[in-house]
Amino acid sequence: MVAVAAGYDHTVVLSINELVWAWGNNSSGQIGIGTTTDVYSPVQVSVVTTIVGISAGYDHTVAMSIDGSCWTWGNNAVGQLGDGTTTNRLSPVQLSTVSGLIAVAAGYQDTVVLINDGTAMAWGNNSNGQLGDGSTTNRLTPVPITLP
Repeated sequence: MVAVAAGYDHTVVLSINELVWAWGNNSSGQIGIGTTTDVYSPVQVSVVTTIVGISAGYDHTVAMSIDGSCWTWGNNAVGQLGDGTTTNRLSPVQLSTVSGLIAVAAGYQDTVVLINDGTAMAWGNNSNGQLGDGSTTNRLTPVPITLP
């Protein structure tokens, strides 16, 4: 294993051969296998690119590919997948609005990424200002984090 991430009740692992494996509760599609059936043993997540980083939120998952693109799946009730909708995604979807990623992090209902130019972007639940954009407005797409 290269990386492991534990969400609220699902787990995601990145293997040494850059395959993504997941198991646990799948009620929102956070396992990423195209269904909402719970999985009790590791199953491979089908992502059409080489994954080099993963993170598991409460019930969503985010991954970073070798080319710096962002892939998300699972619960999207407040936009934590960043695809401009609130539609749950049962399989990985690529975000076209961010690229050049060097790190990903999934929170309770929010996601933050670090870009190779040193900037950060965030999206999802912002009820406590956790996205760092100076507001408490939920964001369905990535917004820059403004540092002083």
